[in-house]
Amino acid sequence: MNTGPVKIAGLGVSLGLAALLCAGCSPASGTMSGTVTYKAKPLTHGAVTFVTEHGTASGAIDTSGAYTVEGVPVGNAKVSVFVGGAPKMPARGGPPKDKAAIAKDLPPEAQKMLGNMKKGPAAVTIPPKYNDTESSGLTVTVTSGKNPPYNIELKD
Repeated sequence: MNTGPVKIAGLGVSLGLAALLCAGCSPASGTMSGTVTYKAKPLTHGAVTFVTEHGTASGAIDTSGAYTVEGVPVGNAKVSVFVGGAPKMPARGGPPKDKAAIAKDLPPEAQKMLGNMKKGPAAVTIPPKYNDTESSGLTVTVTSGKNPPYNIELKD
């Protein structure tokens, strides 16, 4: 009697069960969300980072100050908030022209679009202590699944 295919099938089933069991071995995680404010106004950009003993997860802050971070490892988390500016571009070809001269150099369609553009919000600078989880003073306990809102109010 030939038992080769039966042994191979049994091995395949065993490996499949082992893979399923290991899939449940990864650390549990949760989803954190809320709003970030500074001086009672929502931040309009940036990132929130959660650091636990099991790992790190980050998410972006949207224009209304809201954030959602998925896959945050469960446990006591230290939190940081980072608000960075746009990188400075190196100067090319001498000093920049004044704005009026630049607008005159553009095609009429681009001039119209430039004239209709609204100015974005002014850059916000937060105290540097919030950029680091060790100095921010922000902590929260993350549980598995969706957590209650964690609103972050930054102070001077």
